[in-house]
Amino acid sequence: MEQEIYYICGIKQIRLKDEDGEYWYPMQYFFKTILFKRLNLSTYRDDERYNIHMRVLEYQPIGVNNETNKAWFINTEGMYMLLSKQKVKPTTPRTTNRLQKILAAAKNFFGVPNTDEENPIYLSYTPDISNYDVWSILCITRDTSIKHDTLWKRCEGCGYYYPLTKNYFIENKTGFSAKCKQCSGRDFKCQNKKLQFIYNNGGLNLLFALHEDKDEEILKEIKKWIREGEII
Repeated sequence: MEQEIYYICGIKQIRLKDEDGEYWYPMQYFFKTILFKRLNLSTYRDDERYNIHMRVLEYQPIGVNNETNKAWFINTEGMYMLLSKQKVKPTTPRTTNRLQKILAAAKNFFGVPNTDEENPIYLSYTPDISNYDVWSILCITRDTSIKHDTLWKRCEGCGYYYPLTKNYFIENKTGFSAKCKQCSGRDFKCQNKKLQFIYNNGGLNLLFALHEDKDEEILKEIKKWIREGEII
């Protein structure tokens, strides 16, 4: 078995990779460090749906040299099943928010859709942005920093979900603002410099035409924008 280190929300984790390339995760350690809860392992050992994905394996604890322990591990498929059933029990707003973020990141890592809650604070998948305003869509669709494992956060102002990065939320000492930048009186910035230039120079109608991909309308708005904005 090959032992590897990986991270979820900055929390150090370990996993084992067997000779077939399958990954195994220490059950108690994972849930203790990620969700701060202890699993009742006997519940899963006695359940055929889970025990076929479980093994007792030997591993080296983090930060300990020349020492090995044995523990119950579960493979990727079993972890998917476990996480799909997990929810955060509300406590204080700050603690609940933190645990929701970590759980969403864990689900995202294992490809578990976070769809069992109504209007969750965080999403572990890319939401439908088709009904967002045009500028938000243009910024998001051209943001190369957005990956498959990017977390999305619900803005307390508009209720829409945006990538949890400094491009869409204001960074502060405790993390990120509750409201997106637009709802905080700031603008999103587009990674496409040409689109950003058009936006900065009042070409909103041109941006809308570009988004709709209507050639005649685009040409019309370009002429109008240049003429009225005195770009040339």
